[in-house]
Amino acid sequence: EEAKTTLNSLGLGYKATYQPSNTIPEGTVISQGTSSGTKVAKNTTITLSISSGPESSSVPNVVGQDQVGASSLLESAGFKVSVKQSYSDSVEQGKVISQSPSGSTTVSPGSTVTITVSQGKETKMVTVPNVVGMSTDAQNTLTSLGLNYSIVETKDTNVEKGKVISTSPSAGQQVEEGTSVKIYVSKGQETTTAASGNGAGNNNSGS
Repeated sequence: EEAKTTLNSLGLGYKATYQPSNTIPEGTVISQGTSSGTKVAKNTTITLSISSGPESSSVPNVVGQDQVGASSLLESAGFKVSVKQSYSDSVEQGKVISQSPSGSTTVSPGSTVTITVSQGKETKMVTVPNVVGMSTDAQNTLTSLGLNYSIVETKDTNVEKGKVISTSPSAGQQVEEGTSVKIYVSKGQETTTAASGNGAGNNNSGS
């Protein structure tokens, strides 16, 4: 505006053209068609080239691409790349979950685009609890921690029937959530029942 006012005060007209510039602030005159100091007739139109600010570029959409391909595409488009990692239950490991700025956004060349890359599903580790000596509480304890179980009944004369003798994996071990733990449960002491009989022997007497 200052340049236009100056020209008008001298009885000169102007024509503005705009061009992007990464170094000259928006609205500032980059150059003029007639050099400063040149004598011209009154009412002459002076062409002004004015900065429209930094040149803008459209950000490529890289969501769903692998990290290497996404980074290469963004860098070839003139952008810097920052990578974050995040777990995802739905996006394959190594693929881009999201980006910021999002695809098709118009930004200045050289801007940084942050891509979030999937680490796959998060593996949660659980410590196997000590359930030795428990009965049905053992099953509830395991399921409350996200563990599955299977029951194996076994003879044990020292452990009451229905009580847990041991587990596999054993208590204190670290396993992935959802692991199946074998619970060895005592059947108690096996008993046998004697066959019944009348107690009479085979008495064959000759006549």
